[in-house]
Amino acid sequence: MKKLDKKKMMESDVKFRDIEITIKEVKGYCPTYKVGDKIYLNEGFRLNLSKTTALCIPGLASIMPWLVAMANSISPIDVGLNKKNGDSKTGYVQCADPGSKYTDGGTVIFEVKILDSISSDSRIQR
Repeated sequence: MKKLDKKKMMESDVKFRDIEITIKEVKGYCPTYKVGDKIYLNEGFRLNLSKTTALCIPGLASIMPWLVAMANSISPIDVGLNKKNGDSKTGYVQCADPGSKYTDGGTVIFEVKILDSISSDSRIQR
């Protein structure tokens, strides 16, 4: 697993990778997402409203623990979010709703990708 360089992280010029989250699958009923919806995060944490098509805060909470690592180019494979022979820049996370067997809702599978781009604008994109 790639270790974080604390000195480098403390420098003001550290830039994190952009993240693209795509709704890969919806099992049951989700009032917010449909397959293909996207969420874009500049530098891994700044919501890009102009590119984001839908956003569910509880769903986003399932992804949040992994965002800093992925925005810092740590492979999703190294943290168990993809198979060992999978794409090293793509991970998969499931929404916390257990789905129609247990609730009236559904569960969502998010495909989280590390993009090669690094946004330079530090403001929320609208």
